[in-house]
Amino acid sequence: MEIIIVRHASAEDRGANGDEDRKLTPEGKQEAHSTGVALKAMGVAPAKIMTSPLIRARETADILAGLLGGEVEVMELLGPPGDPKEALSDIEEMESKGMSCVVLVGHNPSLEEFIGYFISGDTEAKINLTKAGAAGLSYQPHGQAQPTLEWLMRRKQLKMVADRFTRIRP
Repeated sequence: MEIIIVRHASAEDRGANGDEDRKLTPEGKQEAHSTGVALKAMGVAPAKIMTSPLIRARETADILAGLLGGEVEVMELLGPPGDPKEALSDIEEMESKGMSCVVLVGHNPSLEEFIGYFISGDTEAKINLTKAGAAGLSYQPHGQAQPTLEWLMRRKQLKMVADRFTRIRP
């Protein structure tokens, strides 16, 4: 199974309503689009895109779904503070239902902790996932103890892939 972890793109500053109502900025929408184009170029084709319930993550997930396909579904535990152990259990259940690829969209520090927990069993692993950055993990729940980190790309790297892909394929 392929697990793609994406941090939400750039969002508005915190306002009077706090953190939960922050939407993507116009730049953030472009970042999410570039990330989606890059993931498409890399062959990512999710059955589901699981997202935090917070607006900026849902908007990022919707942009990705428009480019990659896959059904968007809210997963409460992707919202702060997150629960990597429960997330891994949910991913194992998805794999048992025949899903070969899932995208998780959420926030830091939760996603960095998820990646650390997934690959080492330790949420304290030092992972740096930028806004609109992504990580790719492979996992065979019945054949290996933990997922394997296959790649980790910053927003700028994903944009370079997207720009090259759009030049090659109009």
